[in-house]
Amino acid sequence: MSGLRFSFQEMLDEISSFAGLANGFITPQSSLLLFQFRSQLEGYRNSTTASGFDWEIEEINPLQTIPTKDYEPGGGGAALLVGEITSKWRIKKEAPKKKSMASQHFQLLGLASTRVRIRTTGSNTEAPKEIAMWRMELGDSKSPGCYFHTQILGQSDDPPFPKSLPVPRLPILVMTPLAVAEFMLGELFQDQWEPHTARTVPHLNRWAPIQHERFNRLLDWKKSLLKGSVGTPWSSLKKGQPDTDLFIPGKKK
Repeated sequence: MSGLRFSFQEMLDEISSFAGLANGFITPQSSLLLFQFRSQLEGYRNSTTASGFDWEIEEINPLQTIPTKDYEPGGGGAALLVGEITSKWRIKKEAPKKKSMASQHFQLLGLASTRVRIRTTGSNTEAPKEIAMWRMELGDSKSPGCYFHTQILGQSDDPPFPKSLPVPRLPILVMTPLAVAEFMLGELFQDQWEPHTARTVPHLNRWAPIQHERFNRLLDWKKSLLKGSVGTPWSSLKKGQPDTDLFIPGKKK
């Protein structure tokens, strides 16, 4: 089965709108990183190469939140924490309809993983410490669990959740790097993020429609799996494989 397809322009718009929406919640360095992340994708789109490309937010330079105690309502967290996002999607652009045109879509080549890390800020006597990590990923036709899933830890040989144990694969609704980043902001800024995004702000005018469309398409797909299910509903969701055009704007859901 071919990998999921995405619109270049929609993804570029997603990055730009998130950068504006997240201003004040992420570090100034991370705002620059988002500009570079967008430039990576746009540069690949406009390049002459026809091969695959690793589009990523690297481990050495993660997207970072400002320190927060707002992960408990009322800012009652026990320690200042920082959230980090790293990501790698292996993609391949499609040939444009005309040589004079830029490519409109890209396709996943099997690797699509976004990692969330939560760490302490440290102090004069204590170094920063990672206290949580999970990955939000898209699978492929050979994946043993839900196509859209999250996995806890699984990067080392040590328990709990060593890399030799590829379960559980918990189902998710968000999967693009910046959608995962919004999920993280909503978790770490319990009292601030929802009121912020409820206001009419310019960047929300582009961010929200993109996310609405994706959520609706994903939920409609999940509902269609249940309608045609044989056996238990969970088994149908677990083995479901989406059509390659699930998230292409203008295509039939």
